[in-house]
Amino acid sequence: MRPTKSRKDGHISISLPKLNTSLATPLTSQQLSEWSRTIASKFVPDEYIQQSSCKGSNLCFKFEETNFVKHVLQQVYREKDSYGWLHIPKPSNSTVLIDYSSPNIAKPFHAGHLRSTIIGNFIKQIHKALGYHIVGINYLGDWGKQYGFEKYGNEAELVSDPIHHLYQVYVKINLDAKLDKDVDRKANEYFKRMEDGDPEALKQWKQFRDLSIKSYASMYQRLNVQFDVYSGESQVNTYIPKAYDQLKRSHLLQRTEDGALAIDLEKYHLGTAIVQRADGTSLYMTRDLASILMRREKYPFQKAIYVVGSEQAGYFKQLFQISNLVEYSNENLQHVGFGRIKGMSTRNGTAVFLQDILDTAKERIMDYMKQSEEKSQLENIDAVADQLAMSAILIQDMKSKRNKDYEFSWGRMTDARGDTGVFLQYAHARACGIERKAGIAIDPDCDFSILKEKEAINLVQCIAQFPETVEAAFATLEPSTIVNYLFKLSHATSTASACLRVKDMDPDVSRARMLLFWSARSTLKNGLHLLGIKPIEKIFGWDQGQVYSTSVLPGEERVNSISETTGLFFDFIQTFRLSNNYIYREQLSQNLLTRQYYIEVDVNHLISFNADLANKLTTTPADYLPMFENAVKDSAKRILFANPKTVSNLDVPDCQVTLKSSANVVQIRDLNSDYIGKLVRIPGIVIGASTLSSRATQVTAMCRSCRNTKVIPVTGGFSSIVLPRNCDSQDLNGEGNNCPMDPFVIMHDKCKFVDSQVIKLQEAPDMVPVGDLPRHTILNADRWLTNRVVPGMRAIVMGIYSIFQSKSAKSTGAAAVRTPYIRIVGLQVDQHNNGRGKPHFTDAEEDEYIRMSRQPDLYETFARSLAPSIFGNMDIKKAITCLLFSGSKKILPDGMRLRGDISVLLLGDPGTAKSQLLKFTEKVAPIAVYTSGKGSSAAGLTASVIRDPASRDFYLEGGAMVLADGGVVCIDEFDKMRDEDRVAIHEAMEQQTISIAKAGITTILNSRTSVLAAANPVFGRYDDMKSAGENIDFQTTILSRFDMIFIVKDDHNESRDMSIARHVLNVHMNRQTQDAVMGEIDLEKMKAYINYCKAKCAPRLTAAAATKLSSHFVTIRKEMKDTERDTEVRSTIPITIRQLEAIIRISESLAKMTLSPYANEQHVDEAIRLFKYSTLDAISNGGADGMTRSDLMSEVQLIEKDIQKRLPVGSQVPCAKLKEHCLRDGYSEAAFSRALTILVRREMLVLRAQGKMVLRQGF
Repeated sequence: MRPTKSRKDGHISISLPKLNTSLATPLTSQQLSEWSRTIASKFVPDEYIQQSSCKGSNLCFKFEETNFVKHVLQQVYREKDSYGWLHIPKPSNSTVLIDYSSPNIAKPFHAGHLRSTIIGNFIKQIHKALGYHIVGINYLGDWGKQYGFEKYGNEAELVSDPIHHLYQVYVKINLDAKLDKDVDRKANEYFKRMEDGDPEALKQWKQFRDLSIKSYASMYQRLNVQFDVYSGESQVNTYIPKAYDQLKRSHLLQRTEDGALAIDLEKYHLGTAIVQRADGTSLYMTRDLASILMRREKYPFQKAIYVVGSEQAGYFKQLFQISNLVEYSNENLQHVGFGRIKGMSTRNGTAVFLQDILDTAKERIMDYMKQSEEKSQLENIDAVADQLAMSAILIQDMKSKRNKDYEFSWGRMTDARGDTGVFLQYAHARACGIERKAGIAIDPDCDFSILKEKEAINLVQCIAQFPETVEAAFATLEPSTIVNYLFKLSHATSTASACLRVKDMDPDVSRARMLLFWSARSTLKNGLHLLGIKPIEKIFGWDQGQVYSTSVLPGEERVNSISETTGLFFDFIQTFRLSNNYIYREQLSQNLLTRQYYIEVDVNHLISFNADLANKLTTTPADYLPMFENAVKDSAKRILFANPKTVSNLDVPDCQVTLKSSANVVQIRDLNSDYIGKLVRIPGIVIGASTLSSRATQVTAMCRSCRNTKVIPVTGGFSSIVLPRNCDSQDLNGEGNNCPMDPFVIMHDKCKFVDSQVIKLQEAPDMVPVGDLPRHTILNADRWLTNRVVPGMRAIVMGIYSIFQSKSAKSTGAAAVRTPYIRIVGLQVDQHNNGRGKPHFTDAEEDEYIRMSRQPDLYETFARSLAPSIFGNMDIKKAITCLLFSGSKKILPDGMRLRGDISVLLLGDPGTAKSQLLKFTEKVAPIAVYTSGKGSSAAGLTASVIRDPASRDFYLEGGAMVLADGGVVCIDEFDKMRDEDRVAIHEAMEQQTISIAKAGITTILNSRTSVLAAANPVFGRYDDMKSAGENIDFQTTILSRFDMIFIVKDDHNESRDMSIARHVLNVHMNRQTQDAVMGEIDLEKMKAYINYCKAKCAPRLTAAAATKLSSHFVTIRKEMKDTERDTEVRSTIPITIRQLEAIIRISESLAKMTLSPYANEQHVDEAIRLFKYSTLDAISNGGADGMTRSDLMSEVQLIEKDIQKRLPVGSQVPCAKLKEHCLRDGYSEAAFSRALTILVRREMLVLRAQGKMVLRQGF
């Protein structure tokens, strides 16, 4: 069935000769003609088919056009995004697995992989649309000879660009292999190590795989391709033995002459398939068989589709035949092949990488767009160019039959005039433009009889063909069927749009045509969706015009005129005084002398002067603030000029009014539509501040025709203007000039501008409810309120809660949706970053805190109140207490700053409540940010440079250590952080600043934070038989920055275990007393007391304490030196001047806790004790009974050998007797205990009878 060539023959025709081929006995031409005439004469018309006729051996049918058009367009309207496939029966619980793309790591992403990606994504999209449950798998070639990185690899280059770097290594090592045959042997040995599970080889392989997947994922995202699973040959290793077992049970395996295993498939005309090399390593065939096993188990599928090049057809026939022979059914396994791409290369040479293909296409599209002035001025030109480039790549690949080879052409692909992806996107954008410009609602019940034009009927016919096109494409899995249909639809739409005008027509005509073009656009969008392409709704320009809102005052109320209201504000500035001081008049005078043209007004003062005026200012600030500023300008004129009446207002500088208030704050999450247009006061933390831009306050426009100028005022914030459509100037006779429509152009040099800045404010972490994400809002600051804050600062913002129409809302057609923002009129910056802590304390509070400071056991009480539900760990809690109070910050005469913040690292076994301590610290610290090492990047911890989507300028957004300025950063899973991310906080931990030099931004942000970090040892649990350095996988540079390092071990101690168990059970059974659960000091009081101490006290060491501390430090250094000399091993945790400063800070924090102005000898003694218990204990960990770790290790090994000699396999002996023999032989008790523990872990010995008997059970 196809459209007729001429409308006089009807609308569609059926070719009987084509039907003739399906008959058992084909008819002659004469018989076919007679058959055609018979059918036509007997045809009975109905409401859709008006008549039937014959033309030779073809049957022609003519539609009843009105009913046909109505049926098609209403069907499109009903089915909308499902039009084209909604009529196809949906499968019930049918899973389809699609294996596509499948690049190899360490090798270039060649053209075959690109075709597999594009075609596979189409197959996925069409199955998904038809209701199948899809599992899209990217089966990476990740299991091979990953050899050569040790020689040619570079870690930095690997992380920055893994695909290119691994390919470079691959090329170099292959060149070596050609010159030296031994290289190939080593590569095979390395691969054998991988298959045998060698940890080092697998660790390196996993790094290559993870980095490659991350790199590919970002490129797939540009192509709008998503995978459900990233699998690979490596993940089927555990299934390979099962595959071999099934092959053996099926008696298919044969040994070849060279020792390999093969399967003879000659009787199926498929040759011989090798499944195992002579050295025992697996091949593709083996791994693919194992993958079928794995996939059937993990994703029970009804059909599996492999999208691989047609050259692999023979291989898949072998695979599917073997699968059938080992009792997997091969009926639901399908290979979808495709031809090759010829002539693909990039500007960089012959090796083709996916990134290069995408970037080259985008560059060419960008070059084309920049040829047009209109296109080059697009705000979103980069995003549009990228989408057009991806569409061009996808359509060029899918427009030809998939089994055919095609010639790749950059020029043809990016041409907007031919049948290309760019053309399809332009066609969709033009159809969207018709809807936007017409502004007519879609009416499915319009008058369809209006659509009689040939172009309209042709377009409806084309739309009606889409469902059968989808069916045909699904049956053959042929994307070109959809692509070629979309070209036809786009041409029909373009032809119709050129002839059928929608805007400014009769309303009935406009509605009917609007529905027609909407249906065409919807069909085109659905087709692009099946191809995996995101349609572009608008390519050139943005809608102009703006909707304005204004406040409406009650009609009964007498409204003062503008001059009266301005006069009231003028009186306030001139006459308001406190204690005979005219504070605002004097403030304005001082600011004018220093050329700071602003005045800061306290709203409380205005309330006391005129409550009604203050109320109007707070409820309708957008109306009253300009009057206030006019009043300030009048006051400034009186101050600056002796005879102000003779001075023009143009000669007086504009003065800004900023407001401050002590009114209650509103949280960001509580802002709603009720606050729009009102004055609000919100607290938060600044996370981003843009660079300054210029915003027009007055726009001067000139008429092109008569040169008349017009000054248009612009309100503050994000408001915009609309130029007048007509010129209202008059000639000398008083008659209007005959100027054309839209004559005005903006004269930028005559406009007035002010500085403007966009700020992003986020709820402070301590204001966010548990389990919720922090909310943020956009602020707009102008004039003297710009450049007042940087990321990390806490501030209370006073502003007008306003709205503007964002570009995203415009593009979606949501005309009534507005985005809220706050236009700043006042800014109170928290200079000391006290956060929620009170900057002022009442007398009663001060008395209470002073009484607390005099408690003799305050230190112990405070430590016990920290996480009281956690048993023990008193010294760790004391260390955290010191961290919360911190030492004293110092600024030396030369300007150098010494930090007072204390950092603590908890390193130890899982289940030792490290994370719980961090969580509690986050709650008790006045300012705290909790983050996890694995989920934190360098930018997330320090600061990131963000591009403003509107201005395309860069600005800073602060990370965790900036947001926690003045508080504590709790970093859990510190060991899981990447090394490059951990290095980023070096400066923040010691200098307490973060230096940024990115994207043209060079600045320093404050990061005055304490760091409380928790980590696990290298081996998961702390291994006593290894040194601290072997257990701690951190560099010396980061360890030296921690003031205290605690090794938290889960030692087995019966009495201690019993106490912990009893404590945990009591917690779970709610049997603890309220005091034990809450602690002796409640949470809020602890937080307030910490704030008070940090605000009021900055202790210094006494001379005696300093002397004592210096002698102890020298002693510690000497002991460390002796230990390192004896063991001939450098300590991982160094003892440097930093550690001396750490003890000083701990001493000062202990003094600050009791509000003591000096840190005395008792404070130093406790600080040294804490330091010895933590850091020094961590250094010496691994020794016992005065023995060094190396001596202890030697003795343990001797005891192990001795026990193995004494106890034959299967014998048992009392543990006490065995211990007695060892001690008699001169071994230490500590060495015996550790040797026994190690042998039990190795399952060589088993403890019985509650540890009293020892059984030897293995070698």
